[in-house]
Amino acid sequence: MLLFVYGTMLRRGRNHQRLYDKRAIFIGEFNTVDTFDMTIRGRGSVPLGMRSAEGHPIAGELYAIDDEMIGEIDAFEGHPIVYERQKVTLCDFNETNGLNVNMYVYVRLTLLAETETVVMPVNGVLRFTP
Repeated sequence: MLLFVYGTMLRRGRNHQRLYDKRAIFIGEFNTVDTFDMTIRGRGSVPLGMRSAEGHPIAGELYAIDDEMIGEIDAFEGHPIVYERQKVTLCDFNETNGLNVNMYVYVRLTLLAETETVVMPVNGVLRFTP
């Protein structure tokens, strides 16, 4: 299974060990073709990507993982209540489109919390830096 990550499971993220311990294979850096808004919840620690027609692509990393591993990641990400695993389309930095993969998308249940900061795009792309 292919999994796209854009937050704390990035290579420099505090939860990357969850992928590393399970021998996930790093494939490369990609952007979503789908567009999103992004906020950071609390002291810059947790990015929340939400689908938005007026949003921007998200930059992240693509991994190959074992099918058995997805259950553990679902539980960690709070799927389907906090985050929901959905299909997204990716393109590489050469603008090659069409790769459909899984990604966890934040399911917004409430209005923007006071502890959230809106992430502004840089060169048209949203990017979380752990």
